[in-house]
Amino acid sequence: RGETGMLNGLAYSSLRGYGHVHPTLGELRVGAVPVRVKHPQWDVPVDIGEVTLTLCDGIISGVAMVTATGDEDIRLDLGFGASFGQQEARAISMAILDGCLAEGTSDGPADDMEFVLYHIDGIESLGFVEHLKQPHYMLFASVMDRLAGANARRAEARDAESRANTGEMAE
Repeated sequence: RGETGMLNGLAYSSLRGYGHVHPTLGELRVGAVPVRVKHPQWDVPVDIGEVTLTLCDGIISGVAMVTATGDEDIRLDLGFGASFGQQEARAISMAILDGCLAEGTSDGPADDMEFVLYHIDGIESLGFVEHLKQPHYMLFASVMDRLAGANARRAEARDAESRANTGEMAE
């Protein structure tokens, strides 16, 4: 459900230095895959059509990606991306994000699972932005009350400081 533009943008952010992943493509393939279902009456698999898929295996490398913890050997990670249709850039971006999220570091926005999942989901983000069209009278009234209170306190502090300075000058 993720939007291609956002997938590309987050993957690009990691490539450009706001993260740590730079893959070498191990395999990038596009092909037709049969869609099989079990026949309800005869209980045998039946092909009902085919879909085009794009798959990408990315060998994830980069300074932070060549890791070793404790007694483990230094290793490279693998990122995987898959998409319906012939969408190579989308599958590559997914492989990069898979590698970013698997590593568990927090070097950039592409490394934060919550950030990635909420921001690539067009339905989630559109819904949140669209809700701003709904009345927000109480929120706005609350903001205005806080602003008025803060400005009143600042004015009182300025007046008190002014009175103190005037009193000092008179002495």
